[in-house]
Amino acid sequence: MKKQKLFNQKPVQKKLSVDELEKVTGEEVSNFRKMAIRESEVFKVNTDSEYWCCLMFPSREIKDKFLRAVGIYEIGDKYIDGLVFAEILGIDLEKVSFPEIGKNDVKWMEMSNPLPKGGE
Repeated sequence: MKKQKLFNQKPVQKKLSVDELEKVTGEEVSNFRKMAIRESEVFKVNTDSEYWCCLMFPSREIKDKFLRAVGIYEIGDKYIDGLVFAEILGIDLEKVSFPEIGKNDVKWMEMSNPLPKGGE
């Protein structure tokens, strides 16, 4: 039975001096920390469940009357964007910017080997 190749090519790695290695690994650690902080912020935003509220009325008719009176019946009668509602009421609320996860690190991409193709 023929051995299956795991990778198409051997990794090409430049030999680094101690100073270069310390600089590269220091940058990697710094990048990991920054990425962990960004991911933590994204996690908090994405898993926060306390961003909504609920209004209840004794009947559908009274609810509809309220929504018409405050000028939002046309935009919905169940799920209403709070920022749109605030704007209709003349309340200025700050916009929320969601943290972004950075793109993959090019150095890591260059160091990784391609995945084997089927049958190799």
